[in-house]
Amino acid sequence: AVNAMQKAIDALPATLREVLILRDVEGVEAKEVCELLKITETNLYVRLHRARERVRVAVETYLEGRKQAL
Repeated sequence: AVNAMQKAIDALPATLREVLILRDVEGVEAKEVCELLKITETNLYVRLHRARERVRVAVETYLEGRKQAL
């Protein structure tokens, strides 16, 4: 599942991948991420939601495929 998650993150568009990595992997504060990327806080949370959703769906799909293969 970890490999599937990494592949899903790698497949994200750069705009989504960078917010996900900065917030969820590196733990950078929201305000700092906004300053670094020159985006609004609203835009940050929209991107973060989209990124998390795509990764979640990709991992769930991977896990379903593994479960069916057993």
